[in-house]
Amino acid sequence: ITTPPEEPENLILTNITDKTATLTWDAVDNATSYKIEKYYNGKWSSAGSTKAGVTEYTVKSLKTLTDYKFRVIALNKSVKSETSNEVAVTTPYAMTTTITKSGFAITNGYDFAFMFTGKTPQGNIKTIPKTETFQYELIVSASTKTDKNTGELQESISLGTISVTLSADGKTYTAEPILFSKLGTIPNVNLTTLKTIQFQLKVTNPSSTSTSQQASTFYTKVAKLTLPKWFV
Repeated sequence: ITTPPEEPENLILTNITDKTATLTWDAVDNATSYKIEKYYNGKWSSAGSTKAGVTEYTVKSLKTLTDYKFRVIALNKSVKSETSNEVAVTTPYAMTTTITKSGFAITNGYDFAFMFTGKTPQGNIKTIPKTETFQYELIVSASTKTDKNTGELQESISLGTISVTLSADGKTYTAEPILFSKLGTIPNVNLTTLKTIQFQLKVTNPSSTSTSQQASTFYTKVAKLTLPKWFV
């Protein structure tokens, strides 16, 4: 006789985009596989499966600005467990935004100034049902070192965060330039020794109703710019 497995516990959403949702849950001892189900348009259906020991799954091909629920069932061969807890999410609208380097300067070693322009997407946003507000944050950090193997920043220094808010009327959204500028001083760090500067542009919708912590992050653009020799 095959023993029914316990239901999976602690199902959570770890990442959500406009088209995907990543789920994780606790392993069940005697599970030989897991079945992932999604609730959409009034009914439950299969969204995928994993083998024993695999407790993460990314559901793909989701629709933008759509409500979904997810749950997981453990199987011991063909014997099913009770369903896990359910998690709900509203997929966000995926915006793409570009940033362009306009200027960056270091004076007397410790003072810095930068000015960047960004551009919102052109065209119609017909899927947004109501007026939405989008907040753009430019996060700037720098490093004196990079990892030789991965190229990742080490000893990161924050140079500031700037926010700009724009709105869409639910019908059209015309490309608009966004200006980011900041002056600052880091008295204990000689900025002329910097090797890499990282610019991260994050677009969020503060009114997002999604239950996922990352659901309001629509787009992240990272640009790693190496300082020219004349800065040193």
